[in-house]
Amino acid sequence: MPRYAASNWGWVALTLIVGGTAAIISRAAFWQKKNEVAIRPPGVRLLLPPQPAQSIAAGDLPYALISCSAYDSLNPNDKKAKRCPNGSADLGDEWQPWIAFPDAELQTEMASVHLRARVWENKSKGLLVVSFGGTEAGSWNDWKSNFRWTQLWQKDEYTVLGSSYVRSFAEELARRRTQPGQEYLGKVTLISTGHSLGAGLAEKFAYSLPAREFGIQHVDTVFAFDTSPVTTFLNTARNVRQENVIGLKIVRIYERGEGLAIVRAIASVVHKPSTVNPEVSQRRYNLFGDDRFGTTNPVASHSIAELAEGLKKVAAGSN
Repeated sequence: MPRYAASNWGWVALTLIVGGTAAIISRAAFWQKKNEVAIRPPGVRLLLPPQPAQSIAAGDLPYALISCSAYDSLNPNDKKAKRCPNGSADLGDEWQPWIAFPDAELQTEMASVHLRARVWENKSKGLLVVSFGGTEAGSWNDWKSNFRWTQLWQKDEYTVLGSSYVRSFAEELARRRTQPGQEYLGKVTLISTGHSLGAGLAEKFAYSLPAREFGIQHVDTVFAFDTSPVTTFLNTARNVRQENVIGLKIVRIYERGEGLAIVRAIASVVHKPSTVNPEVSQRRYNLFGDDRFGTTNPVASHSIAELAEGLKKVAAGSN
């Protein structure tokens, strides 16, 4: 009897595997090409059929470059190789970084937990973008932040961001927008972005910014590249996060075969992406792999520098 049951279970498992494989490869998203993007809109569990990616990649590219720049040191004398050596040149002169922020005291606190953040503005397009650096393999602080649910009471990048950084940023923006010639900062669209751990931090920034208290705008959109599943939404003060998610859009962008892609896919099937407050959508590119299976290296697929370079080629129509 046990042998018969085991045999039956073997056939059930084989049927599920074959059926599941057939269901996957029969979907249009499975056959995504390099110059296409597959989108999972708000409220939809599965990726839609791929579509031409050129115009969408062009829109995502600046935020990928800005996310990449957050890994680089703010110290111009630092000899460390930059992760995106051509990032500033690719952005163009219309994008300018904030130079005198954060101040020395905040930089010291940020450095103690390895929190890296940069602010960029584009006056001509009315954009203000705050970017956050992601995981560096040799940083113990980054790994502590990635696995913060094991020690919720620890001081890490999320706690410094949600306390000191958001308040300092809000105060600085409120001050700058009253300065002669900078009044336009009162009307810019505020965006946060980041890669990996930095993407989780970008969402945390959007949830925890004390916008009403300082009379500044809320974050309009988060561009989250290869995002971490950690955002500490529930660890943000309820009244603040409830105000900040109203009208918020979160765009999660990733490469096919990237290490956390399967986690995102399963999560979207189990828990349908939110349609409003926040509105959550996903975009999957296939920049590194062939036209059928994508890359086979989930670690290499997690590179923001390579993702930015791939987006640049697709945006130019050369991929």
